[in-house]
Amino acid sequence: MGQHHHRATLKKSKKPFKSRHSSKSALKAQLKGKIETVKSSSSSTGKTVSKTARINLLKQQKKFKILSSVSSKNVFQGIDGVEKIVTIITLTNDLRNIDIINQLIDTINTNESATKKIDHISSPISSIYIPRFKSGLKIILPVMSSFFDVLDACKISDWVVFGLSAKEEVDKAFGENLIRALELQGISNVISVIPNIFSSDNNPKQSALIKSSLFSYFNHFFPNEQKIFDLNNSSDSLNVVRILCEKKLQSVKWRQIRGYLLANEIDWIQDPNNPNKGKLAISGTVRGIGFNVDRLVHLPNFGDYSIESIYVTSKNPKKENQVVKPIFPTENKDSLETLNENFDQDMFDNEMTKSEPASNYNLLANNDSGVRIDDHVYFEEEKTQKVRVRPGTSDYQARWFLEDDYSSEELDEEIAEIGGNLQLKNMLENNKDIDLEVDDNDFESMDMDEDNEVDDYNAVEEYRKIQELEFDDQLQVEPSVSLKERLKKYRGIINLNSYNWLVDEVDENRPSEWLKLLRIYNFKATQNRVLKESGISSSVKNGDKVVIHIKFPKSLLATIRPSSQAPFIVYGLLEHEHKSAVCNFTFKSWEEYEKPIKSESSMVVQYGFRRQIIEPVFSVHNNTPNNVHKVEKFANLGSLEVATCIAPVSFGNSPSIFFKLKDKNDFSSIELIGSGTFLNVDHSRVLAKRTILTGQPFKIHKSVSTVRYMFLNSADVNWFKSIPLFTKNGVSGFIQESLGTHGHFKAKFNKKVSQQDTVAMALYKRIWPKNSSIFKTC
Repeated sequence: MGQHHHRATLKKSKKPFKSRHSSKSALKAQLKGKIETVKSSSSSTGKTVSKTARINLLKQQKKFKILSSVSSKNVFQGIDGVEKIVTIITLTNDLRNIDIINQLIDTINTNESATKKIDHISSPISSIYIPRFKSGLKIILPVMSSFFDVLDACKISDWVVFGLSAKEEVDKAFGENLIRALELQGISNVISVIPNIFSSDNNPKQSALIKSSLFSYFNHFFPNEQKIFDLNNSSDSLNVVRILCEKKLQSVKWRQIRGYLLANEIDWIQDPNNPNKGKLAISGTVRGIGFNVDRLVHLPNFGDYSIESIYVTSKNPKKENQVVKPIFPTENKDSLETLNENFDQDMFDNEMTKSEPASNYNLLANNDSGVRIDDHVYFEEEKTQKVRVRPGTSDYQARWFLEDDYSSEELDEEIAEIGGNLQLKNMLENNKDIDLEVDDNDFESMDMDEDNEVDDYNAVEEYRKIQELEFDDQLQVEPSVSLKERLKKYRGIINLNSYNWLVDEVDENRPSEWLKLLRIYNFKATQNRVLKESGISSSVKNGDKVVIHIKFPKSLLATIRPSSQAPFIVYGLLEHEHKSAVCNFTFKSWEEYEKPIKSESSMVVQYGFRRQIIEPVFSVHNNTPNNVHKVEKFANLGSLEVATCIAPVSFGNSPSIFFKLKDKNDFSSIELIGSGTFLNVDHSRVLAKRTILTGQPFKIHKSVSTVRYMFLNSADVNWFKSIPLFTKNGVSGFIQESLGTHGHFKAKFNKKVSQQDTVAMALYKRIWPKNSSIFKTC
C-alpha cells in the first residue's frame, strides 16, 4: 500500500480572462514601467551565433591586440630603435635628479659584465643604451627651479620618474602645484622612487613605515600606481629599469594626434645670398603621428615657422646622417599669415551699413532723443495714436496694448479704485477716445515738495554701496556724473535670451582684425575632418630619423639654448592651427587659489603645446538660443565658466592651464589659478556686460511707487524712461514720469512693492574679446 499524501489545497486557480481586443487602459497597465526599445534594422538581428564562431572571434580579437602591442614595442627595440624619453624630477630640495639616474646606472653595471658598463650621466640631456633589455633611453634632467622647463620636459616624455625623499616633506607651494600642473597638462606614464630611505634610519620597521607613508602620498595623486620603489634595494632598482625599457606606453591624446620631435642636434645653415637669412637644421626622431612638409611647425618660446625641406636619414648608427630621401613642400603649403589679409574691411562695413538700418549697428551715442531697446529706438516726443489703456500708463507702455485689450467696465473699475474722476467717467460713457492719465492730485499721499528737498550725495553713495552686496553688477559712479553720458553705449534689453544681437555690428571698440579672423561654423565637424586627414597626409612617420630645415631669423639665433643643455622641441601643426580666431576655453578656478580673478586681467594660458598671454573675458557657461551670454565681472570660485580671447586655434580638446605671474620678470613666482580645456572656435558668441542701476521705493500706493537714488536729475530719468524695471523680489514695472529735478520718478508695477524691496534697471553693453601674444620664458 502506497504512502498517503494530503493535497496542498482544494482551491482551483481561476483561468485568466483572455479577450480578443484589449482596451486602452488594459494595454497601458500592461506596459506600465516598461521602456520602449528601438529594434535594430540590421539583418543579423535574431540570428544565433554558434559557439565555434564566438571562440574564433575572440581568438581574432586577441591576436589583433597582441600584434598591435608588439608593433608598438618593436619601434623601441633594437640598437636602431627609438629612444624612450625619460624625465627625472625631484620634489624636495635634498635630492638631485642626476644622483637618481646614476644610482640606476650603478645597478645596471652591477648586473652586467665589465665590458658593457654604462658611463655616468653628467649633462642635462643624455642618451644611454641598455644591452640587457635591448632598449635605449634619452634622459632629461630639467632644472627644478624653472617651473616651465619642467613642464616642457614632461610634456614630451614617455616616462616621468618622481623622486621622493625619506627626510623632507614635499613643498606644497612648489611640489604639489607641479604635480597638479603635470596632471592637468597630460602625463603618460609615471613611476615613483625613494633614493635615500636607508640613509634616514637603519631600523627596518621604521623604513617600512616611511615607505608606506610615501606610497600613500603618491597614490593620492596617481591612484593607478601599485608600488613605490626603493633604489637602495638592487631588486627594486633593476625593476625600475626593466619597467622603463619594456612596459607598454600610454599615449597622451593631444600629443599623439600631431608630430613632435626632440632635437638631438641643432645647426645653422647660412644663406649664401643673404647674410641675415638662413635656416635651422634640426635632427631627431619623429614621434606621434608624423610631420607633413606642407604644414607649419611650432617652436616653444619662438612661434610658428615654415618647413623648407625634410631629409630622412638612415636608422643604422654606422651610417649616421646619411640622407636617404629628401622631401620638399608642394604648392599647397600653408603660409605664415594668421589673418585673412585679402579681406576688405572697409567694403564690408559699407555693404553692411547699406543693407541694414543704421540703428542696428550704432548705439545712438549722438542721439539725444531716445535710447535703444531691443531692435527698435523709442523717442521721448514721438507721437502715437491714443488708445484706451489703464490709468497711469505711459506712452511707451501704451504701444504694447491693442484697442480692445480692456473693456469700458474694466477701465471704470480702475478709475473707481484710484478715486474716481467723474469727468473722465462721463467722457468714457460718451465713447470718446482719450489718453487716460492720472492726476497728481489723486496721489496726495505720494506728493512731495521737490523744491524743499535737497538730495544728499553722501546718502546716495552709501545706498549704492549697500546694494553692491546684493547686485554684483551695481554701477558705482560719482553722483555728479551724468548717467546719460556715462551709459550712452549701453542698451536696454527686455529679454537677453531672445534679443537678436548682430555679430558683426560696427562698434568703435571692435578689434581691428575682427573681420579677418578665422571663422569655423561647425567646429566639431571641422575638427574631425582635420584629424582624419592629418593621419593620411603625413610625409614622415613615427620612428623615422630626420633632419628638418626650418626658415628661421638670424636675430633669434642667440636666444636658442644648446640641445644638450635644455630640450629643444618641434611640434607639427595641423591645418588652420596657426590662424587666429575667437577661442573659447572652459575655466574652473583652482581650489586652493582664493584670490579674486577679474575678467580681462592678464594671465598665462597653456593649452596643448602653446603658451599665450591672454586677457580673457569670463562669461556664463550655458546654451542660449541666440548665443548671447552674460559677462561675469569676476570668475566665480569653483564654478565652470567660459574664457574668451583671440588666440591661435587648437584641435583635439587640448587641456588648458591658467597661470598668474606675481612678478613679470621672475618666472619662479608662478601661481596656478585655474584649469579647463580648449572648448571651440566660435566668432558668433556675443558677450554682453550687464550694469544695474538700483533705487529705493520710499512712497508706495498700491502698485504705484515713488523711487529715489536711481537717478539724480530729470534728464537721466527721461533718457532711460523706456527701459523696463524689476525688483529684487521679482516684481516688474516701468517708469511713468519724472518728479521734480532731483531724479525721483513715479513707477508702475504689476503688483505692490515692499518697502524693503529694491528697484533695479538692467543695461547691457557688447564686450569684445582681446588679442593675445606668445609667452616667452627665455
